[in-house]
This record gives sequence, structure tokens and C-alpha cells, in this order.
Amino acid sequence: MLPPEVLDRMPDAFVALWQGVEDDILRDVARRIARTGQLPPTANWQLWRYQQTEAVRENVVRLIAKYSGKSESTIRRLLKAAATEAMEREDAIYYHYGKSPPPFADSEALASILTAGAKQTGGTWQNLTATTANTVTGAFERQLDRAWAQVTTGAFDYKTAVKRCVDSLADEMPFVTYPGGHTDTLEVAARRAILTGVNQTAGKLQIARMDEMGCRFVETTAHGGARPSHAAWQGQRFHRGGAVDYKGRHYPDFEAATGYGTGEGLCGWNCRHSFYACYPELGDSPAWTREALAALDRRDIPWKGKKYTAYEISQMQRVRERNVRRWKKRYLAEDAAGLDATESAVRLKAARQSLADFARATGGRVDTARTGVPGFGRSAGSKAAWAAKITPNDFKIYRGIGARAKNYVVVDKSTGEEYYFVEGTRTQNAQVFAGKGGVKPLREEVAQGLSAEFGGKPEDWQHCKAKGWLDVDGEAVKAEVHWFQNGSEKVKFKVKRWLYDED
Repeated sequence: MLPPEVLDRMPDAFVALWQGVEDDILRDVARRIARTGQLPPTANWQLWRYQQTEAVRENVVRLIAKYSGKSESTIRRLLKAAATEAMEREDAIYYHYGKSPPPFADSEALASILTAGAKQTGGTWQNLTATTANTVTGAFERQLDRAWAQVTTGAFDYKTAVKRCVDSLADEMPFVTYPGGHTDTLEVAARRAILTGVNQTAGKLQIARMDEMGCRFVETTAHGGARPSHAAWQGQRFHRGGAVDYKGRHYPDFEAATGYGTGEGLCGWNCRHSFYACYPELGDSPAWTREALAALDRRDIPWKGKKYTAYEISQMQRVRERNVRRWKKRYLAEDAAGLDATESAVRLKAARQSLADFARATGGRVDTARTGVPGFGRSAGSKAAWAAKITPNDFKIYRGIGARAKNYVVVDKSTGEEYYFVEGTRTQNAQVFAGKGGVKPLREEVAQGLSAEFGGKPEDWQHCKAKGWLDVDGEAVKAEVHWFQNGSEKVKFKVKRWLYDED
């Protein structure tokens, strides 16, 4: 028997493995979409489109092949751990009643069930990932055509068109296609495949053990928010082999009542219910009373003036956890495409705060397994945190050439050395501290001098400061930088102090 909370955590390691694959594919696709505007609208477009699609397909096939062996070993390890825990809990019941079940590790029959379960789960996953190359390249082609059409027709400028397509893929990109045509992400498909495989295998092991021990009665587990068809039988007792009346109580047939053995029933698709042996003839009592079952869906958790069930609160938290992952994935995709990911960083910061506030207010805890994105490690997290601190006065140093890629000479007054901002970075915590909009006026002679040298009205000039990254012999070094500006005109940059100890 595996409790619902154990089943809920069981797929985490496998899901994390395939989230990494998903993120690698997404970033590769984002980088390729960002190159959409590099070709003129000629016949070369079709050739380039074909080449990029095939490159995406090859990358997907390579990644699937690379991780297929890891997934097989992970599935075997997860099922073995789940089976061991399930049988330990099950056997504890038999020991309690003075019975002596043979050791799980010594049973060839049970070992063969575990092997078959791992093989079936692995086969299901292999069949799903076999669709990934076609599913991904199809989505890539659609977004590539969309970006190309928007750029060439002038509907959107290049930057906007690419960003719209990259964000769309980050939010909704499909990775697997089920036989019925339904598509899903690798993350969702992995969690469903492992949860189903683990629960079904554990169930078969328990049935085999019950046969060994001559046990004919079972009791199901229960949890809040069960789907209606499962809520009808959760936390109740049944008889294996047909309905019976025993010691003044009626016991419905186990399989007929719960649907055990079917996809829609107990231990079926995405089901977190389990079952375990019980002995009514030995006087044990059911774990769940009617009152306890009713309490599972009691509205007793307050949130913003209303009360919710534990299940409703958990689903509200899941929405917030998915939102954190959404903005992490957007940030990674935009960064891979060379786009400005500032908005995604700011939204990520807000999503994290919303999740933390909700968990604190409702007595829950943040499940890092559900908010994690493998590609979003320490480096990406630091960059996103930096970007989230940007103020309206901050500016970006763009990569490449042209007016938009303008950089600035920054002079270290103490040495006379000249530096440039690191391309692709953005200033942080920029503020006006003197002049127009500042807390104090510019000295009159400074304002007049700037006006005479660079133009503009003296009263419109501002003295500003920010933190930024400077290129020092190929190394990015943080510094506090000061400058003067009048509208978009920025002049006379200088290093006020070096910030070697800041990340």
C-alpha cells in the first residue's frame, strides 16, 4: 500500500530527468526561431526552413537516444523503491496479526511481477517519446512560418514577431502525441506514466501477496478532492471474488465496485488511491469513518475572505507553482534567442512572491519539485534576479552593430583607463539624483556647460547613476557608473567605484 502523498512524490526524479530534455529542446528551437529574419524573402527561405527543421529533428532524436538508457534505469529504480515500500507497509499488516509473509526479496513470483511492471512502464514511455521528434518539429515549423510571415509582411517588426513565437512555444510547446491525438509536455506525460506504472505494479504485487496469505478483504485509501467516481468507493472495504455479507456487514465486490484493473478505476490512469489487506474476522476496524471521509472535503481553510477544502487549496497552489515554471521557461527561451527577458524576469519574481505568500497564508509549503526547471540553475537565477531589479531608467547594451547596438565609453577617473559596457547586459537600479527630476539641482555651471557642448536646455540635463557590467580585458566586472543625460542623449560616463564583491 502506498499512501497518496507517497505516490504524489514518486515521479519527481523521473520528471526532473525529462524536464531537462524538454528545456534543451526548447532553447534550441528558440535560438533557431531568432534567426528567422536573417534571410531575404526568396526561394532560399524554403531551403533554410528545411535545414533548420531537420537540425531540430536531429537534436531531438539525439537527446531522446541519450536519455533513453537513463530513463530505463530510473524507471527500474523507482519501481523497485515503490514496490519495496508498498510491500513493507503491506507486510506490516500481516505481522500485526501474527502472520509470517515470506521476504519480498526471496520471492521469484513477486520479482517477475516487478520486472514486468518496469518493462511495461518503460515500453509505454518509449512509445510516447518515439513521437517527440515529429511533435516538436511540427510545432517548430508552424512557429517558424508564423514568425517569417509576420516579419516579411510587416505585420510586426522582427523583434516582436520572434518574441511572440518564442513565448508561445515556451508556454504551449507540445512534446509527445498520444494514440488518440492528444499532445502534452514531457513533464506532464512523465508524471502520468510513472504514477500509473508505479501504482499498477504495486497493486499487482499486493494482490499476489494477498493470494499467498489467503487474504480476501481489502480496504482502499482516501484523499481529499478525489474525482467523483473514485470518491464513491474511497476509504471503504471490499471482498475479492464477489460481493459477500460477513459478520453483519455487506462487502461489495472489489473489482466491480472500484474498477480495479481498468484505466478509469482504482490504480488506473493518474490515480493516487491504493488498497491494503484487512481482516474483519480478526476484529480490526476500518481506518476511515464516514465522518473522516466527509472531513476530507470540508471547507475549513480561509483565503481572502472565503473558505476552501484542502484539495481546492492544493489546486490553487498548483496553479501558482505552474506559473513560476512558466516564467522560468519563458526567461530561458527568450535568453537563448537573444531577446530582452526583463519582463519575464519581473513576472517570475512576482510569481514566486505570489506562491510564497499563498503557501504562508494557507499553511502549505512550496514544492520545489513542481517549480524547478533544470536549465534554470544558479547562473540563470542570478541573471533573472538582476533583471528583475531593473528600474524604468535602466538601459540595455545591445549585441551586434548599428545605432541600436550603441555602447558607451566609461572612463575610470583614477587611472584614465577607458572601458565599455558588456554587450547584452543592462544597467541596474538606475536613478536620477541631480538635475531635472532629481532630489537636488545640477550646479548652474555644469548645466550650462553640458548645454553648450551637447545642446538642449540647461534645465533639462540630469545627473544619473546605476550599477553595470564593464568589459575589463574580456572579463565582466561590476561597477557603479555615473553619467549625464538629456532625454535619450547620454554623455560623460565615468566609474564612480568598482564593485568587486557584488555578483
